[in-house]
Amino acid sequence: MRTIWKRRDLGVLSVLLVFIMVNTAAAQQVTFTKDVAPILQEKCQVCHRPGTFAPMSLLTYEEARPWAKAIREKVFAREMPPWHIDKNVGVRHFKNDRSLSDQQIGTIVKWVDGGAPRKPRRYASTARIRRPGQMAHHSRSDRGTAQGHYRSRQVARPVD
Repeated sequence: MRTIWKRRDLGVLSVLLVFIMVNTAAAQQVTFTKDVAPILQEKCQVCHRPGTFAPMSLLTYEEARPWAKAIREKVFAREMPPWHIDKNVGVRHFKNDRSLSDQQIGTIVKWVDGGAPRKPRRYASTARIRRPGQMAHHSRSDRGTAQGHYRSRQVARPVD
């Protein structure tokens, strides 16, 4: 009897461990939309946009994705963005500093090494699938009153 419980406990423990590992990997996935685009907007898009001297635009995923490996090389070598001031000597903080921090470089490298995904992977939804014509019920809050109270009412809408 004790052996059965031990095997069952081990099975439950292994399922929980796999679940935790999958969720942790999904949370650590670096994507263009969530992680890389803000870095490019802050540090790169001043030059890398249409009508400037830079060789390519990095405004959208479609424009940046074909250049992902080249971006990784230049960023990792600290050749891009060009910032030739030694921060270890003299003045260390500059206005409009376009250089990348070690964390930002790591994010870009991780994005490219992970296949340069646009958005996080989506897992199967737990929502119920309804038949066409079936009604979906949900709460809708109206604007708050002057005292800060909210009224809530049920609204039924057909599901397409």
